[in-house]
Amino acid sequence: MPQPLESGHRYRNSYGEYELVSIDGMWATVRYDSGQVKRHLLAALEIHQRNADRNLAAQSAAAPPKAARARQTSPRAPRAYSPLRPDDFKLNINGTTWRRREGFGGQVAQQLHDRTGRDFRSHAVFQRPQVLYGQPPRFDPSDTDKFNFRRAKFEVRLDDETLSYGFYIEKSDQAMDSTWEWPAFLAALGRADVTGPLAAALNVHALSWEIARSRGSDLLETRAITAGDPLFANGAPLWDALADELATTPANEWLDVRLRAVVPRDEALGQGLNLASTVVAAFQALLPLYDACARP
Repeated sequence: MPQPLESGHRYRNSYGEYELVSIDGMWATVRYDSGQVKRHLLAALEIHQRNADRNLAAQSAAAPPKAARARQTSPRAPRAYSPLRPDDFKLNINGTTWRRREGFGGQVAQQLHDRTGRDFRSHAVFQRPQVLYGQPPRFDPSDTDKFNFRRAKFEVRLDDETLSYGFYIEKSDQAMDSTWEWPAFLAALGRADVTGPLAAALNVHALSWEIARSRGSDLLETRAITAGDPLFANGAPLWDALADELATTPANEWLDVRLRAVVPRDEALGQGLNLASTVVAAFQALLPLYDACARP
């Protein structure tokens, strides 16, 4: 019996390979590897997939028996990942593949899953050199209705000069309902069981806070909290002062708050396939903060 198509999975049709982003009744929204997003009839996609499955089955049946036996007895080869390349470092995703499952973004997702034993998933942000990571049901790999805006998550970003990675949470410029984790995040900054591990992680993984304030489409300020900032003293952030400042942000301002490491392009490229381990180690150190943001 044919299996139904599911959001978050990858398939192929006559246009090429795609990720099924969402299903809305008889329609489906898909994102091709080129970055193009299209809306198709779900029934048409299912027909294409059934034909592809039949062709694959026919090819397998036609293969020599000896080859078939070899496939059955040979161990499954691990996925071969591709490291970051110099031309991945840009402000867009044109011509890049690092966000795919077989690229750096997929390698981070797999290692995070393997090291934590938890069902972490990823979402490549549309047309941005950015991948988000989180654990369902607090995270939606398809980001339906911008669900992930409301939740704490991990993040990897590239620009033309650096790689950044770490914890990421957002505050809305509108009234926030109970699905937003922002209040739990502010409360977590006052908990010693959270800030204690964070203080250690700051030094071990070279992490620092970054706060970006926006009003409408205007970026008002991007501020890095490091030594010399009023919210930083004796080698560590002043947690209560940080929480107070964030809590008193005007209601009509959007906040992007990150606790992240920033690595220069050449240093990141020099780590090759070991770079994912560096990123995942930082994510693991930030798990107490991520977990504390879960709404009861």
